[in-house]
Amino acid sequence: MRKSGTVHIVNKLSDIPFDVKPYRAIEYSTDISTLPDSIDSIATAIWRRLEQRDRSDNPVHDAIPGLPSDFRAASDPALREQINRLELALAHATADRERVERRLNDLDPSGSAAQDSDVVDIDAILDQADQRMEAAGPHALLRLQASIQRGGSVEFVKELREVLRSPYLSDNDFIEISLMCRRLGLLDHRIAALEVARRRFPDHEPFVFALADAYDDSPNRTLHERARLMLEEYLGVIHSADGVALESSPKGDWRGPFSLLCDLYSQAGKPELAVALCSAQEAVGGGTL
Repeated sequence: MRKSGTVHIVNKLSDIPFDVKPYRAIEYSTDISTLPDSIDSIATAIWRRLEQRDRSDNPVHDAIPGLPSDFRAASDPALREQINRLELALAHATADRERVERRLNDLDPSGSAAQDSDVVDIDAILDQADQRMEAAGPHALLRLQASIQRGGSVEFVKELREVLRSPYLSDNDFIEISLMCRRLGLLDHRIAALEVARRRFPDHEPFVFALADAYDDSPNRTLHERARLMLEEYLGVIHSADGVALESSPKGDWRGPFSLLCDLYSQAGKPELAVALCSAQEAVGGGTL
């Protein structure tokens, strides 16, 4: 309706129609981790539009010069006059289009030339490539390293908030980030990074032990209990009146999680469960520590 104040948004999986490709569009995704960035981008665009009220950014107004800057501010007679002019302009445009289509059909009956008519916005494509590159693991880790050199743990924490929003981090990137947090003594941030990692990679077994180990390092006893439950589920531990047993021989690299669970039993004042767990391990033929 208005000549200025238009913000274009598009799902990143969708193609932008050729006739509005020249307009800068903000991409969004249904990946919840990217929503804060999309919201920030849209908010920034709105503020910029408010600061540039005289700038035309509406495709309808650009395509049809002479429209009222704001239809809602136009009086009824003025609006009717404008509609009449638009209807006349539309009739002329329709006739022109039909003439062009007939001419094109004469020149290219097969329509092969029309198939290559899409306009490629090179700048937009490269901008997206730059954004993906900057959000990818190697660049994200370099940004974190630079933040440490720039301002120690304070700057690192600020940068970490942005890095963890990236959808392009690998499982190894998260492990490296957790090690950075550990070296800086940032236990709570290490836990946060590993919790994000486990949600992104629920089937990645090393995150089970890494997160349980981080919980164990916390003075919070509630987190110790969370670590115990996580490790028992991972190892297939069953509680009974006689203590604990194993559903089957533990899978994967079980030794680290097994040892940590025994430590947690001992810390909780239940060393008999650690002994029973070791016995259960030998009973299922899983070997010994």
